[in-house]
Amino acid sequence: MVGNCQSESTNANNTIMTAIGKDEHRKMHVAIASAAALVAASCSEAAKLTGASREQISTVIHMGMETRSLGDLLMLTTSAATCLKGANAFKMRNRAISNYAFENLMSNQKDVRLPIRTPDGKIHIRMVSVHCKHDKIILNLGKEHSLRTSKEYIIFDEHGGTTDFSYPTDEHSYHAINLATSGGNIQLLFEEHEQYSAWKSFIRYLIINKRSRLSY
Repeated sequence: MVGNCQSESTNANNTIMTAIGKDEHRKMHVAIASAAALVAASCSEAAKLTGASREQISTVIHMGMETRSLGDLLMLTTSAATCLKGANAFKMRNRAISNYAFENLMSNQKDVRLPIRTPDGKIHIRMVSVHCKHDKIILNLGKEHSLRTSKEYIIFDEHGGTTDFSYPTDEHSYHAINLATSGGNIQLLFEEHEQYSAWKSFIRYLIINKRSRLSY
């Protein structure tokens, strides 16, 4: 009788331990699946932002759904990281090509004859260039027939918004780009809106590029 009781007690204990083991295994499986889903979702969202293809994103999501063990989870995070690095490198290369093309386009617009308005309110005709020198953005203003006497100013910022300006004795209105420079506020004046937009975009591009470099 005692032997039977001990045997039944042992069997009961084994059953309980087996049930506990299964429950722990189930909890671990649920935890891994949840972590994998979170990693896959986060990587998928990041991949979209870095320009990854649909195939790359689908691969990450599929791997997340198939994850069953800690080893699978580690493989998922490693593969996702590799995928994101590749997509980001591709995006940076395309951005570099785009930046080069944009700068090359604007290089053809250096030394352009433009009316400018100086801080004292006077209007002058100058040969205008904007370029980078070291870590500074330079506004170069030269006299029409004497470029050797040009003056350089550091551009700190470009004030947003479109400003129309007219000469007191002129019927035309001019689009003005307002620049905060080391020589005070200087306006570049344009008759053509297309030319105004191109110069404004280029100057803003240089300013944003400079700020992004300084932030690293």
